[in-house]
Amino acid sequence: MMDIFPVEDQTSRLQDDRLRALEKAAKTWKLSYYGDRKERLAYARELHAERLFSLNQLAKICRLSVPTVSRVLKKNSPGGRFAPEGLSSLTYIRKVVIAGEKIPMNLVRSLVEGGTSISTISRLTGAPETQMYVHYAATSRHLRSRA
Repeated sequence: MMDIFPVEDQTSRLQDDRLRALEKAAKTWKLSYYGDRKERLAYARELHAERLFSLNQLAKICRLSVPTVSRVLKKNSPGGRFAPEGLSSLTYIRKVVIAGEKIPMNLVRSLVEGGTSISTISRLTGAPETQMYVHYAATSRHLRSRA
């Protein structure tokens, strides 16, 4: 995927808390593969401060068990069905929302098929939930009729 922000717009991009948290989570998801348990707990604490991810979601991102995370951190965000493999797509959708462009429904479809709910996509990216449900249902019907 290409970056949709021109170079001069980088400063406003950094001011968006949701985008920053999603980018940090995507990086953490990759780094947590190589980190030991202590490092992964530090990653979870850092992401927890963003107040965007539930404890279950933090556990998935940091590759830890939910009891391990819940012993160390307090609940501070609502949850929802979530697959951390889709973090780069969620980051891209957030950029599209910031730019005011049309949300790519193929990304939403792949996220849903990968295990992330539409309501979680909406909460994490700021995309309108109703619009995604309507477009998702319409494109799903269209795909079923072609099969």
